[in-house]
This record gives sequence, structure tokens and C-alpha cells, in this order.
Amino acid sequence: MLMSLATLLICITELVYQALKARIAWKWRRKIIPWFYYSSLGNRHRPFGPVTDITGLLSAIFQRILKRAWHIILERLGIEGWLEDV
Repeated sequence: MLMSLATLLICITELVYQALKARIAWKWRRKIIPWFYYSSLGNRHRPFGPVTDITGLLSAIFQRILKRAWHIILERLGIEGWLEDV
């Protein structure tokens, strides 16, 4: 469970660092879902975030949710020995 939390925190920290470095802005474009866009002149209309970074963040979020659900299921079934190993 600590690994999934660590992975999530590392992904968030990396994306925040990249966002601060790239000076992004939150914009609504084409009346679709809002997203972060680069604010520099050369990249003004380019969305922020490589596909691999966004996929890694979503994977870390789902891993954290599923891991917590697994712990709750094991706890309700009364299987105590598995909680330390998983």
C-alpha cells in the first residue's frame, strides 16, 4: 500500500514540477473538457502533458483506489495475515 501511495505522490510531484517549469495556463478550448495549455508564444495552443505522464498518473490513481478496495475486502473477510504482506 505504501508503494501505491509513493507512486502517486511521485507522479503528482513530477507533473507539478513540469507544469511550473513550462508556465502552463488553465484554458477552455473548443467547448470541450478544460485542460492545461502552454502559455509561451511558440506553444500557445499545445496541450500540456505527454501521454506517458498522464497515463502514469491515471494508473497510479487507479492502483491506489484498487489497492485500498482490496484491503477493505480482506479486512471484512477477516483475513488479517494478508494485510501485512500485500
